[in-house]
Amino acid sequence: MINNLDDFNKALGEVMMYSQFIEHDIKEIYANVLGGPSEINFENIKMMTLGETLINLEELDIRRKMGIMKLEDYLDLKMITKIRNYWAHNAYSDFAYSSNEADFIATAKKLERDLNKLINLQAIIEEKKIRLG
Repeated sequence: MINNLDDFNKALGEVMMYSQFIEHDIKEIYANVLGGPSEINFENIKMMTLGETLINLEELDIRRKMGIMKLEDYLDLKMITKIRNYWAHNAYSDFAYSSNEADFIATAKKLERDLNKLINLQAIIEEKKIRLG
């Protein structure tokens, strides 16, 4: 539970960390299923955004009927960009200019929910990366 600014800062850092882990793992999965040397594929796609990578992976998955991920996994992954961008741009502004402690509490609860989503999703993606690697 996030009770103070130090806990908030730690959780925010973890949101960014898990977002980056997921993005990297998605790119590794895509590089592995493209065909050809995965190291070269990864170098070719590493500058793509998470959104671009997801679109390409999903299209490839559907076209080749690979069953890499379920539709709900793709929907959850598309949510990551929104979560990461929200916290990168709004984390403190939602409560820093308010004298109402309830604003901090509401923001902290949202941060906890999003962090838990990312932790769970990262575990799923990492398992798929290992299976496909």
